[in-house]
Amino acid sequence: MICYASHTGTRRNVAALRAAGWGLLVSRAGHGWYTEEFEDWCADNGAWSDFKAERPFDEDTYERFLDWIAAQSTPPTFLVLPDIVAGGERSLALSVRYMNRCAAVAPLLLIAVQDGMTTDDLAPLIRPNIGIFLGGST
Repeated sequence: MICYASHTGTRRNVAALRAAGWGLLVSRAGHGWYTEEFEDWCADNGAWSDFKAERPFDEDTYERFLDWIAAQSTPPTFLVLPDIVAGGERSLALSVRYMNRCAAVAPLLLIAVQDGMTTDDLAPLIRPNIGIFLGGST
């Protein structure tokens, strides 16, 4: 198991996380994109932040985030595909639309499972480089 922490504001905490073998979670909706030179880091799409702010998923910023990821010296361990919180089939369609683009910047893609998705919806999409991420409204 690999644990990930979102950004922490102190160098001491960053050093402690690295020493404990933790990775860094970088979010499209974060306060700045950087990996703090973590060897293990992952990328979140920021959909939850958009949901909490009652706005639609920000595809323009996500595209810039993907460009930033592509420019990093080390790719993320995984990348959460775009989703729509509680969006069911609409969320899955958004994730599928981004699969090829995201596969170009990360070796493992995760589909955020949302309210209304079923095993039958997801099973045809899961493969060695595509897994699931627990999402949903609660």
